[in-house]
Amino acid sequence: MAGLDEYRRKRDPAKTPEPVPNADELPHGGNDTFVIQEHHASSLHWDVRLERDGVLVSWAVPKGLPPTTDVVRLAVHTEDHPLEYAEFSGEIPKGEYGGGSMFIWDRGRYETVKWSDREVDVVLHGHRVQGQFVFFRSGKDDKNWMMKRRHAAARPDWKTLPEQLKPMLAVPGPLPHDDDDLWAYEFKWDGVRAILRVEGGRVQAWSRLGNDITVAIPSCRALASSWVPLRLCWTVRSSRCRTAGRVSARCRTGCT
Repeated sequence: MAGLDEYRRKRDPAKTPEPVPNADELPHGGNDTFVIQEHHASSLHWDVRLERDGVLVSWAVPKGLPPTTDVVRLAVHTEDHPLEYAEFSGEIPKGEYGGGSMFIWDRGRYETVKWSDREVDVVLHGHRVQGQFVFFRSGKDDKNWMMKRRHAAARPDWKTLPEQLKPMLAVPGPLPHDDDDLWAYEFKWDGVRAILRVEGGRVQAWSRLGNDITVAIPSCRALASSWVPLRLCWTVRSSRCRTAGRVSARCRTGCT
């Protein structure tokens, strides 16, 4: 049964800017509103909320919505939220439940395909998200659900991120002549050449030998919070470095 008792128990309206409505009769809506909020709490996650019987039924998805049909993501079922929460964006004070920054990542309307105690199947029509998704219980646990995309992403240019790439290394060779406007030249600096992979707001760094060196470059973690999409392809713009008349380094840099 939908209700806000647990929501109210976890929040003090005098300490949090979140909406905490009185214990009145629940409002009635169209059971068709959804919101996805990017939540920078103790761990980054995305809160997916679906309006149902006067409340927002909620799941916390640590890695964001599944990008393809073959990916299944954990979706932690949390307490129901008030309908007013669909408009909430702000800073929850540190020390309070869910403390951290929260932003509206997407919102819109949804259609219900199926709704039961074990499975929720919906079609989302948002500004950033379009498609059919299903939440389902993975066992007897009421809390830990899973989330899956029913159909391929609507974007025809979508490409799945590779699990691992190796950075391009310096190679000898002639300078280009007919496409100079496509190349940039720079000094060959010493250092580590690495590939960054960002997905679900988390970044990994891989060396040219394929070793995970994320912990060795702690500053790269800050990049993930700057790139807020659920999934980011780190590709590159061509660049060559010239030393003593020879091409001494080649890499591809940039992001899409």
